[in-house]
Formats: sequence, structure tokens, C-alpha cells
Amino acid sequence: MGQSKSLASKIARLLRPRLSDCMVVWLLAGLCFAVPLAGRINDPDIWWHLRTGELIVNSHSIPRVDPFSFTMFGHPWVLHEWMSEVVFWLTYSRFGFGGIVFLKGLLTCAIFSVMFLAARERTTKLGAVSVAIIVSFMAGVCSWSERPHLFGYLLLSVLILLLQRFRKGGSLWPVIPLFALWINFHGSWLVGLAVLMAAGAETLWEAVRDKSYSQLSKFAKVIPFVAAALFINPWPVAYVTYPFQYLGSTHHTSYISEWQSPDFHDFGFMFFLFTLLALPVVLRVSRSKIRPVELIVVLGLAGASLYSLRHLPIFALVAAPFLAEVFGSIELPYKKTSFATKDMPEPVILNWMILLALPLLIYILLPRNGPTPYLDVKKYPARSFDYLASKPGGGRLLINYDWGGYAIFRLWPKGYRVYIDGRADVYGPKMLNRVKILDGLKPSWRSEIKKANPDVIVWPKDKPLTQALQMDPKWRRIHLSPKDKEAAIFVPAGDKR
Repeated sequence: MGQSKSLASKIARLLRPRLSDCMVVWLLAGLCFAVPLAGRINDPDIWWHLRTGELIVNSHSIPRVDPFSFTMFGHPWVLHEWMSEVVFWLTYSRFGFGGIVFLKGLLTCAIFSVMFLAARERTTKLGAVSVAIIVSFMAGVCSWSERPHLFGYLLLSVLILLLQRFRKGGSLWPVIPLFALWINFHGSWLVGLAVLMAAGAETLWEAVRDKSYSQLSKFAKVIPFVAAALFINPWPVAYVTYPFQYLGSTHHTSYISEWQSPDFHDFGFMFFLFTLLALPVVLRVSRSKIRPVELIVVLGLAGASLYSLRHLPIFALVAAPFLAEVFGSIELPYKKTSFATKDMPEPVILNWMILLALPLLIYILLPRNGPTPYLDVKKYPARSFDYLASKPGGGRLLINYDWGGYAIFRLWPKGYRVYIDGRADVYGPKMLNRVKILDGLKPSWRSEIKKANPDVIVWPKDKPLTQALQMDPKWRRIHLSPKDKEAAIFVPAGDKR
């Protein structure tokens, strides 16, 4: 009887969230949902991810060679994000573009809900936790887009939570299935492994300092199983070695925007800049006992974020628990009142009203204007692809880097294969250099077009190549104006389409 009452009381406590926690959950969930949902689908890679997911679902197999382009057709392709792509495709096939936008918001909210739990492991001060999570979210706000990396960030946040709890005596064994999933969801598992090794270094340092090796022994027992879990994937050696191709490589950093340094002229990065500038001041006034290894990791990631945008969300997530403890140790100039420590009745009805209002907020934020409310038609030449899809034929489609993924989504498998798309790992530095020739209209642009031998060219109207092709008698422009203000379509002079 006593045990049943104990269980009932535990359930009651779960169903009666404290007002303070409830308000924070409302704020964080609203923020994490509102920012992603306020925009539209704008990531150029989501399109080929969707088609890849469809290909996997329909064929019940994972492609090992490129099926989408004519320049790299049949070239080996390490499809290291296949689970993410299947989830994206199943969501789209059931709920359309609205489902993709909702999934983005859901994943973002899940990431920072887990980080909220991880930060609370470091301090009991709810205000400090709230500020740390908001700072973390806003610092990486430009990175929460609809791509498989969101799954990687979610798994990273779970890893951070497990490591925080391990410091307090929790089990580390759950990281084994975590990495088994991670290597199939996204290549950022290597970041997770680095974070795990940093935690191991910190555990070793504390063991030597305190002459107590029990925690180090527990940690060491898990590592061989984590290494074995990384080989649970369809293409074991290729999946494990895949992320290392980016180490020391420069072709993606010189061409792909997410591998470049943040542009602080962009307002979206100003909060990250403010965080970096405020960090030394916060550390100076903080009274927390800073762990040396953790400080080195946080500062190292901050420096890496200045070098490449790709590291910015990783810095934001890893720094969140650290910042929560730092903020929580700062002594405020005013004294606590009895009101702050006084036991207050829990307004259960109000708490649940606040939590259940979140779906209403999501519904209100969903975009509804226009025939394709979730698609930024100013960013993608939708009408050009409508025209090409309506005409028989197909062939080799010369298109720029940013539009290649959307062309795959709209025109594959309708007979078209693209010149290039966002899969830089498939195309490599030589192909990216070929694209630069056309983008910059360098002297060898004619020989590059001759080498590509395209059947159709779709190119931005404001690019120099468009002006050059209009004066070239070998090419005929198909005029869709004023319907399509973004793109120009060219076919060989003798083509009747």
C-alpha cells in the first residue's frame, strides 16, 4: 500500500510542474519553435536529401553511386545521412512542406529541451539556466535549418546530458547505442567522439588530482564498445573514414558558405559576436570553479567558430551547461527576499494552460500566404522548372551550385541529370573549380560549356554567363518573362523545346 502511494505521489509530481519551470519551458519552446517556423524552407540541400530519402524508401536499399548528376554519374557516394533522409522523406510524403517546417521546429525544440536538462545538472538556479539556453540558441540561430545536421545536434545534446550526469555518478553505457544511431544519421558523430574524448581527458585529470580512479575505470570500459558501435552501418569502413576527408581540406571552405567565417555585417551573427565579447567579462566576475579541460574546449570551439560557421552551433551547444554554471555563480547586487524562497501553491490549471497553448502558437506561426507558402519562390526558379517538367525530353542540365538540389527535386527522375548540386563531397575540388569558371565567366568558360555539353542551361539572370550566352549564336533563350524573374533558360539553337 505504501509503495503504491509513493508511486502515485511521483506521478502527481510529474503532472504538476512548478510554475517557474513551466514558464521557462514555455519561453524556450516558444522561442525554439517560433524562429524556425517564422521562415520558409530556404536550405538548398534539403531538396536532394528528400529525393535521396525517396530513393531509399522505394528501392529498399542505400545507393552507393551517384544517380543524380551527369558529371559524376556512377561515382562512389558515401550516403552517411541515410536515416535522416528517410525521416525527412517520410515526413514530406505524409505532411508535405508543412511537415518539413514543423519537423525543423520540433527538432530545434527537442535540442534545447535536452540542453535545458543538461544545464540544470550544473546549477539549480533557473534564471542562470534560462539565460544560458537563450544565449546558446541565439548564438547559433542561423544554423537551425531543415537539414540532417539537426539530428546530429540533437544527438550531441543528448551526449552532453549523459556526460553531465556521468559526472554525478550516472551511467555512461547509453552512449553506445547513441553512437550506433549517430553514425547513420549524420557525419557529425566525429564531433561527438571528440567531445567524449575531451570528457575522458577531464576524467583522467580529476582522477590523477584526487587519486581516485573509479570514474576513470567506468569511462574506460565504455570506450571499446563505442568504437565497435561506429561500425554498425551499411558501409562500415567508408562511414567511419568519411568525416576525415574534411580535415585539412580547403576546397569546401573556399566555396561553400557554411564552411566560411561568419560575416558580422549580417545581423544574424551579431548575437554570437556579443557572446564572444561578453565571455571574458562573465568569466572574470564568475565564482565558479572552472574545469581547465572544459574551458579549453569551449574557447577552442569559439575560435573554430570564427574560422568556420559549421562549428558555431557546436560551440553553442557545448558551451550551454558551462555558461549555466558560470552565470549561476555570479553574485547579484540585491539580496534574496523571503518571497523567493517561500513555498507557493502550484496553480496546476494555469501550468497546463500554458503548456497546451504551445500547439496554438505553432498553428498561428505556420505561413499561409501564396500558392506555395513554405517555399521561397524568390530564391528558387520554380516556374523555370515547371516549364521544363511540362516538356518532353530531358538530358544534361547545366545549373549552378545553389539550384542543383532543387533541380533534382523537381526534375529527377524525369530524364534530367544535373551538372552539380550541394553534395560537395561527391564532386570534389576539381568539379568545384569548374563551377567557378562559369560563375566568374573566366576566359575558359566556352571550353567548360563544350566539355559539359549540356542540353539545357538554367542560370541566374544577374550572372555574367547569362549575358554572354545571350550574345552567343549557338544558344537560344526561352523567354518566360515576366513569370520567372530569377532564371534564364537556354537551349541549343536548333532545339525545338
